[in-house]
Amino acid sequence: MADPSPADAFHTAFFYGTLMSPQVLHRVIHGTTTPSALQRQVSPLRTYPALLPHHVRHRVRGCDYPAVLPAATPTSSAEEDASSVRGTLVTGLTAADLWRLDRFEGDEYERRPVDAVILGPGTSTADDADTPQQQQQQPPSIPHHPAAAVVRAETYIWVAGADKLEPREWDFDEFVREKLSRWTGDDGEKEYADVDDAIAAAAAEQSADTMGGRGWNGALGKAIDGSRQAEKEILREAV
Repeated sequence: MADPSPADAFHTAFFYGTLMSPQVLHRVIHGTTTPSALQRQVSPLRTYPALLPHHVRHRVRGCDYPAVLPAATPTSSAEEDASSVRGTLVTGLTAADLWRLDRFEGDEYERRPVDAVILGPGTSTADDADTPQQQQQQPPSIPHHPAAAVVRAETYIWVAGADKLEPREWDFDEFVREKLSRWTGDDGEKEYADVDDAIAAAAAEQSADTMGGRGWNGALGKAIDGSRQAEKEILREAV
């Protein structure tokens, strides 16, 4: 299997909840659950079935989405096998995509580096199925084996307290059957409100910063320190 690691300009993330659905992922980073054929073709995104070892997934009380926490140190091989989370690894994410994803996940989660195990061949955004039956399939169950590729990625770890979690596992198939239609319809727009509001605010700031040579591309923009200028470039891409 070819090395799926992206170029330096891109990022890799492991998703284990609602973002396993292509429709939800597209809604967050493209602003629509059904991106155009051109958007799909030019997008560098590639998705792989993957496993996140040494972590456990829980239902969040009263919510459609799950949480992941690092697992306690296993005392046996059986416990080690159980402390893994199946999900999807997505390569080709831009800094602007991560900016959107951070707003979507909110302050209940913290983006952290992890080592994920790729379990099978990937598909590109252009290959995303358009039929609900195909979109709703969970990543295939491929046994973990020593030859599987280990990839450095980032994922969203729950930081809002274990008291808000249920002990039982979150089920992707159940989410698809009972919740996905709402998340991809008009009733689910509130789920993306933090992303949409942040984009609107960034767009308003960008629009206001158009004072001749004093804007982002003028003398004032060039005088801004590198980190701030980089942040502005990310916001420009995100909106």
